[in-house]
Amino acid sequence: MDVDIFDAPKEFKTFVTKATIGSDSYTIKTQNLIAMAMGKAEDGGLGITYSNDRTRTVSEVWRDRKANCMSLTAFYVAAFRSIGIPARFAEAPTINLWTRNGNLILNEHHVVAYVPINLMTRMVADFSGRPHSGQLAIVPISEARFKALFHSNRAVEYLLAGDRVSAETEGKIATQEDPHCGVAWNALGAVAKLDGRRADAELAFRTALSVDSDNGPACGNLEALLKEDGRLQEANSFRELGLKIRSKDPYFQAFLAREALADGRLDEAISHVRRALKLQRQEPDFYLILAQAELNRGERDEAKKAVENAIRWSLPSQRKRMESKLDLIKAQES
Repeated sequence: MDVDIFDAPKEFKTFVTKATIGSDSYTIKTQNLIAMAMGKAEDGGLGITYSNDRTRTVSEVWRDRKANCMSLTAFYVAAFRSIGIPARFAEAPTINLWTRNGNLILNEHHVVAYVPINLMTRMVADFSGRPHSGQLAIVPISEARFKALFHSNRAVEYLLAGDRVSAETEGKIATQEDPHCGVAWNALGAVAKLDGRRADAELAFRTALSVDSDNGPACGNLEALLKEDGRLQEANSFRELGLKIRSKDPYFQAFLAREALADGRLDEAISHVRRALKLQRQEPDFYLILAQAELNRGERDEAKKAVENAIRWSLPSQRKRMESKLDLIKAQES
């Protein structure tokens, strides 16, 4: 499964050259390329749309016209570099997504491409679909770290699809690309646990924490593994550590809110989502969790206020979805 993430057909460079011709300015070239990648086909664009069904290579993005943030970041970097622009990789640490699959906890990081314009300015190519107040905070990462995150994503995707062999292959590639990537070790540990190799899983989760002491998912997975093995004292120590790590992560609070909401623990869901909003008040999805919890306990006015806030902080492309939710609540009143 030796795949070149950045490999692309010859038509790719032709498109990039055409989209960026006419200016020597990195800023204008960057803006034009982003516009053309997302632009409608009838206007000469590629019409790439967001899809998180799987993490695609550059060639697959070109073929399918679909990408998640990881895939589009690879696409942008390959495009910029094909015309001599020194594009680089970065993480946006204030954006992440927590999910659970059975007893496994997974965390998806958000990555972007950026082009340094000068010492003070960077053009960021972001595909999160989330509004940002001012400039998005980013932390530059190496190409090796990006590749590790890319293959970690694919490992999890194969794992969820039931293909443990491919999942382990991708996980091993990820740890080889960057042995200090905690996300990669956590993914490899998840594969080992589902495969019944508990000692390998424990070693991978512990390695994830040793290279990244703030790795909340690995901490949670290690806690669960030890608890299942009856090592309760050790499990509790990782539970306490995990709570400390994740207490300031709004997306983890939202994850807990979703789980509480699904179980009908409405007061707990509201408490967690309000903590999330206190840490990051401009995230529309947090308000939608709050709206559903309030609606479930019969507080329609509070639910409407929450959806109105979601609309306030959403991008124009998201507002139709948000407004439909508000219309649905209003319709239930009549």
